[in-house]
Amino acid sequence: VIGAIYERVLQLTPVGRQGLTTGGVTNLFAIDTQKIFEVTAEGHLLWSAPLSMLLVAIMLIIVCGPSMAVGIALLVLFVPLVQMISNRMMEIRRQRVRVTDQRVEIVNAMLQGIKVTKLNNYEAKYIERVTLIRDEELGLLRRELYIWSMVMAVQFISPVVASAGAFAAYVLTGNILTTADAFTALLLFNALRFPINY
Repeated sequence: VIGAIYERVLQLTPVGRQGLTTGGVTNLFAIDTQKIFEVTAEGHLLWSAPLSMLLVAIMLIIVCGPSMAVGIALLVLFVPLVQMISNRMMEIRRQRVRVTDQRVEIVNAMLQGIKVTKLNNYEAKYIERVTLIRDEELGLLRRELYIWSMVMAVQFISPVVASAGAFAAYVLTGNILTTADAFTALLLFNALRFPINY
């Protein structure tokens, strides 16, 4: 894909290159091709995640009865929370990509005119501009990673909360929770975590 993009960019006429920035093309190479790779690697989850959720839910109900539906419902209730946090992270990522484009443009302009930069002693001005934009980029990256850590925390907490709710419902309905049932249910709740939170 990168080779095809590179070949196409080299063949563009000046009119076709109008509006294309070096930062935009660089991001196209670096980020967008990675996203295409991720879709091809994880696209099968569109059909396998719902199927695995259904199979694991059925197994949970077979192992411990209908009280496990409480745990499954609790896991499903975490989905909007994870989605809301992920949407916020994607919004910050879009802002960060715009700032990265600006930084790449500044560095590219400096490198294209390196002779003028050196002769007129503009290095300090370029360093100041790049540092300012890089600080903004790092601030956005820090916010993005903070939100990502919240997503990860919710994903790891959700099976614990779901299994606690399911076990409470199981015991409150008059059943006796054996270790075999408990560990089997815990394993199944952990298996259910990935497709639900993905």
